[in-house]
Amino acid sequence: MKKLLSVIFVFFTVFTTVFAGGGAESPSDSNQIAMIIPIPNGDPFITICIEGMNKLGDATGRETKVIEALDKSEYSEQIRAMAEVGANPIYAMWDDLGTEVIKLAPEFPDTKFIIVDCYLESDIDNVATIVVEPYQASFVAGFVASKTTKNGKVAWVGSMDMPVINKFKSGFVQGAAYGNPNVKIDTLYLGTADDPN
Repeated sequence: MKKLLSVIFVFFTVFTTVFAGGGAESPSDSNQIAMIIPIPNGDPFITICIEGMNKLGDATGRETKVIEALDKSEYSEQIRAMAEVGANPIYAMWDDLGTEVIKLAPEFPDTKFIIVDCYLESDIDNVATIVVEPYQASFVAGFVASKTTKNGKVAWVGSMDMPVINKFKSGFVQGAAYGNPNVKIDTLYLGTADDPN
């Protein structure tokens, strides 16, 4: 966990420094870094990203803010609000928030928007995307599962049927099949990303 946190912290620091133009402050001299998330804080990946952002804030002497936009109708409002108060950069988590960022970013050309863990592409100068590639880790997990199963069956459970989660599923299924071509693979989506149970 500490190693992963360190990697994400370094990634956030380097990416923000390069993308935002270097130095401790962004082009607008903002003293705030914001992250907008679409589910309640508590998801392990989001927790690690927030810890990385907080370390970046500590290292640069900047305030960090996490906004939980739990309803899609809030997305554009929250993105706009953070841009208007001068947060820079603004991290937006996953596909749906990323889509809204791409719509709104041209209105705030001096604000850097970083879409996290999403495969959206944009040619807008103040928008960038960073992705934690899921294939390799989930391939290894599938491989190990297929090699250690006692009954010839393995299972993968994902939160929702969406592009980022499907990358994890694909890696797991391919790894399991590689480890044991005869293994039975079951997959399931829970249908929600915010139910801790």
